[in-house]
Amino acid sequence: MRKLLLVLVTLVLVGTLAACAADTAPTTTPSAPSAGSAAGSPMPESSGETATWTMNWGYAPAMSADGAAGAPDGRFEQTLLEKSGGRFKLDIRESMVPREQELDFIASNKAQLGDMSITYVAGTYPLLDFGALPFRFTDLYQYEACMNDPEMIAIFDEVLRDAGIQYLASLPSGNMKFIWGKEELTTVADFKDYKLRTTGAIATKAFQLLGAAPVSIPGPEMADAMYRGVVDACVTTLDYGMEQGLDSFSKAISVWSVMPVISGAWCASAEAYDALPPDLQWALRETAREVSRQQYYAAVPEFAAYSAWAGSSDIPMVSPNQAEVLKARELTAATVDDWLQTAGPYGQDVIDISAKYIP
Repeated sequence: MRKLLLVLVTLVLVGTLAACAADTAPTTTPSAPSAGSAAGSPMPESSGETATWTMNWGYAPAMSADGAAGAPDGRFEQTLLEKSGGRFKLDIRESMVPREQELDFIASNKAQLGDMSITYVAGTYPLLDFGALPFRFTDLYQYEACMNDPEMIAIFDEVLRDAGIQYLASLPSGNMKFIWGKEELTTVADFKDYKLRTTGAIATKAFQLLGAAPVSIPGPEMADAMYRGVVDACVTTLDYGMEQGLDSFSKAISVWSVMPVISGAWCASAEAYDALPPDLQWALRETAREVSRQQYYAAVPEFAAYSAWAGSSDIPMVSPNQAEVLKARELTAATVDDWLQTAGPYGQDVIDISAKYIP
């Protein structure tokens, strides 16, 4: 079954990325203010200069919609070579540092580029992980639309610039509303003292408010933690759960939007970016925007493929009734207030901007 699923997902991704690749025109999404020019602007006159950057492929070895684009000879590298006329090359290396060290690693110019997971630095930069606030976004297209809002781009650009990072584009890490567990969770009462693996400060707080006992465990260790009884469940996406073999230890997948989205971003060292000539800056920005669109487009049919697998497997996918959802919303509402206390001066702005894209 797993081999069949992987073949199906691969076909879905190939088809969707191929469809995206047919559209190579620059995006019309406005760029961050410090990027120097609006998206869709023509490429500046060629400087004739070349660049070779080290890229940290943080999503390695994942070959799902979020991870595949960053692979050696993947969509990002191919597009950057095309847009730069072969003058901007990448030396792509897998997982050079742990996830929580990625931002500092790139900011210090030890690697010039990376597909960074924002959620893993949410303790230091909680503002950027607003997608994890409970019961807000219901799908990745809503989150993509929000992340393409010019005001949101400007906020991400300024906050990350202060950290020594040039923000390039949003990256869809996935829908996190799935709890792979040893039993079904259909009521709020089921969370009482339940040991589950979470990711990020926001989700940890939200599950604590539901009465659970959340534990922070790196993704590659999830399956072993369930096998050894360290946790009874893991909160993660459908695709990553399958990749890690959680289907071997789970009796049910419970659907709760306690953590709707895990966030990611294409980021560059601000120092390295500023040293590039304008034409190569343009090539990098346009590559990130184009690949971001392709990743979001591929992530949705990929999610559909995994949902089809879950629907036909021996592991039931269960959801709470509306009364339990409303109860959970009320219990976790304080998460937003706590987040606003730590998010900084743009916290309320982010809430207001994101509200435009949430039904």
